[in-house]
Amino acid sequence: MDKKSPFDVVSLRLDPNLVGVPKQRKRRPTRYDRFLAGPIPMWWIAEAGKLHGKALLVGTVLWHLKGLNKKWTIALSNIEAEQWGITRQSKRRALAALSDAGLIAIENFRSRSPQITLLDKKPAIDA
Repeated sequence: MDKKSPFDVVSLRLDPNLVGVPKQRKRRPTRYDRFLAGPIPMWWIAEAGKLHGKALLVGTVLWHLKGLNKKWTIALSNIEAEQWGITRQSKRRALAALSDAGLIAIENFRSRSPQITLLDKKPAIDA
């Protein structure tokens, strides 16, 4: 019962000389590459830079998280802050300074990360 197929598989193969070389695709950044999503108002950066301690770094982390989540209200956990070299005490002081400067609004919860809203309206200057 030796049946031969009516198709010749070898004749269906492509000639290697006719096949092109595939193009190398550009490497996309992995999802672990850190980035800042803008635009970030320059006045915001300038105001955060005037504050003491790690306020500018914490502000940069907040804008990074905003870019990841695509939301103006975000949570900054102690674990996320530690990945940037920010202790929980520094985080608390920096958030308070940014809030006092009118750059963010904070909603604190017991035993949870605070909900932080980035404010992009320039605060009114008291005369």
